Amino acid sequence: MSPPDYTGVWKVFYDWQTIITGALAILGAFIAYRAGVIQARATRKAADKQIAAIGRTEQLQARCIAVGIAPELGALRIAHESSSRMIDAVSE
Repeated sequence: MSPPDYTGVWKVFYDWQTIITGALAILGAFIAYRAGVIQARATRKAADKQIAAIGRTEQLQARCIAVGIAPELGALRIAHESSSRMIDAVSE
């Protein structure tokens, strides 16, 4: 079977179809690459935000623990001083 008789624009497309397809493939690859770069940047930004949020949460938890144990530490210091005075009084 003989190929159809293309003329005008169709002849250009028929004669240059490999180059046109290659150029479209390169364009598609570039678009996919850019989409990957944009997605990686967004993922990195989201991860940085999440890490910062975890850091703030841990800092707040540490402050809460410090506030919670501060009275206990004060009582322990008073008990230690009292015990030390008793020991000093007995040993004199």
